Amino acid sequence: MTLGAHMPLRCRSHIENADVVFTNCHPLMEQWVSTMNKDTRSLQPLYAEGKDRRDTYREMVAAMMAEVTSGKRVCGVFYGHPGVFAQVPHTAIAQAKQAGFRAHMEPGISAEDCLYADMGIDPGAYGSQHFETTQFMMFSRNIDTTAYLFLWQVGLAGDLSITKKSTSVAQRKVLTDLLIDDYGYPPEHRVALYECPVVITDKTRIEWLPLNTLHEAALSLITTLVIPPCKRLIKNEKILNKLNSQGSNIMNKTIEILAALAEDVTRSVDQLSPEEMADIARLKAETVRMNPLMAIVEPTDPDEPSREPEREPDRNPIVA
Repeated sequence: MTLGAHMPLRCRSHIENADVVFTNCHPLMEQWVSTMNKDTRSLQPLYAEGKDRRDTYREMVAAMMAEVTSGKRVCGVFYGHPGVFAQVPHTAIAQAKQAGFRAHMEPGISAEDCLYADMGIDPGAYGSQHFETTQFMMFSRNIDTTAYLFLWQVGLAGDLSITKKSTSVAQRKVLTDLLIDDYGYPPEHRVALYECPVVITDKTRIEWLPLNTLHEAALSLITTLVIPPCKRLIKNEKILNKLNSQGSNIMNKTIEILAALAEDVTRSVDQLSPEEMADIARLKAETVRMNPLMAIVEPTDPDEPSREPEREPDRNPIVA
């Protein structure tokens, strides 16, 4: 994601040992990659104003496959994680395997990884939902407003042509209305615009604003919309009671057997039958397994707001 900071040694080795390297990322990153391999070719020229990006993607795959079928060792370098919001790597690998060539994907650090670190968000605290923005708008979804909602490529919200590099205020207003009218987010609910820096000297963008002003904000191709929960988590009392009951039953059985043995002075452990010893061992093992299970029934207390990101001290609590 950030030039010079987020490339694992294994990925660098693939670049250095490839016969040809194809890149599709920021020009500065492409220039940096070219210092690792003399035959580095940018796929960026295949993009064009008004051109359907699906055509561009097909051309990118074709360019890579042409070198693969000629017998060369090919490496593709893509922005962030090559498998996240990137069709070309998945398609190229699938085609190469189908043609009988060895191909695989190396994981990378994505904008999502950087977002969690920069904003101090733990996706496991309340749960998280991730969607590409236009797809989110096109299809009916069951959105959980007690969890985080992340909308990627929000700068392209409402682009059905797959040709634009940005969309209009009117198209983004459709998204704003959808979130408020259809999914029940309060108009004044605080949301964040996030952008990971490409160069280490750039500043991370974390801009908080009311949801009802989202469509008026400055958005780019790499802007991600972060929507915190607007409702409290609701305990599932039925499931909690079942889990607690199971734990209590196991504990009670263990206590009964061991207490009876302790109270009967005429019996010793040596006099217990193999079946009784097996029951004690089994119940002790189940108790050990049950303790951690019972400890994680409630990973987050619905009554306790999560820690606020340090860069936004005046932000609304995560649960209203």
